[in-house]
Amino acid sequence: MATWNEQLQDEIIQRQTDLMRLASAKGAELIAILDETDAAIKALLLDIDSAGGVTADQFAAIRAVQQRIAEIRAEAWGQIELQLQRDAEEIAIVAADGSRAAVIAATSGEIVPAVVSGQALLSIAATRPFEGRLLSEWAAKMRDDDISRLSKAIQLGMVRGQNPVQIAKDIYEAGGVADISRNGLAALVRTATNHIGNEAAALFAAQNPYIKRERYAATLDARTTLVCAGLDGQVFDVGEGPRPPLHYQCRSTRVPFIDAAYLGQRPAVDATQAGARRAYRGRRACWRVRQVPQKVFPRTNRANPSRDHIPAMAIEAQRADAGRYPWPDAWQAVPGRRAEDRPIHRRKRAHPDARRAAQTTRRRIPAREHRLRRIT
Repeated sequence: MATWNEQLQDEIIQRQTDLMRLASAKGAELIAILDETDAAIKALLLDIDSAGGVTADQFAAIRAVQQRIAEIRAEAWGQIELQLQRDAEEIAIVAADGSRAAVIAATSGEIVPAVVSGQALLSIAATRPFEGRLLSEWAAKMRDDDISRLSKAIQLGMVRGQNPVQIAKDIYEAGGVADISRNGLAALVRTATNHIGNEAAALFAAQNPYIKRERYAATLDARTTLVCAGLDGQVFDVGEGPRPPLHYQCRSTRVPFIDAAYLGQRPAVDATQAGARRAYRGRRACWRVRQVPQKVFPRTNRANPSRDHIPAMAIEAQRADAGRYPWPDAWQAVPGRRAEDRPIHRRKRAHPDARRAAQTTRRRIPAREHRLRRIT
């Protein structure tokens, strides 16, 4: 049976995956706002008269077109900034609720975490920067870069002698200026979503005292950076160590651990272990031992285990960060164990050659020494 922390890790990773899917959906909605301006921009480009070279009047017309395109894109980016702010607040609440639901699901409702303040969650995007800027600052920078790229593409096309159709084709082809803005916006949404989710998880961990440590969990695939791959699996105290995102489009997260002292409050025996409990009724120390690997149990007679081993087992159990475990001899009472995996506690007979070698090397005792031993 998986421990609370193992189940919590599965729940957190699943919710992190869902959060990244939500980021992709939000990014697609914002990109659609940019795409709505394509028709107006193409119409303005086709109205440029480039026949006979660039004259003073044509240059003034080009400047007017560039100004109009900048206004259209600025209006679209204004809508994107407002939508980003609303999405950031929604993602913060979803992430905090997801962490709370993960703890409740992993502990089967035995732990009901405290709720993070809504005001603290809503202020994450406005007060906590990532990659050196706040979310609003990143959106303003992307707006200025997008308008600048469009203006330079139009001006460069006119200098090269391209007609308006060729200029529009260069802007909207795969890998062109418009594609750069789309990809940058999608990357911004994914990075901001991971940042807000991890900050909400940090507030959740600080709000609940039973979470003392967190494990860095990176998404290991062909796109994983060396920084995140090197930190994967490392454990840090709450509020210390690196917190994702460590770079643009980072997908890593930090998985909380329920403190071992708090784990001791869960029931020692569940309903599936009733038979084992009846078999060892009266031996309370056996049921107070936490779950530890089978290898720490001594090889004793299963029918009559010695009480001398209980203190040593209790010491090993205090070092284990897991749930309860019954007395090791109740093998079949543990779910998932097979009868063929039962350890054999019979004494092994020595090989005949080994007994013969022991007899030949044994020192012979003279008869006089036997008599002296008998007298003393």
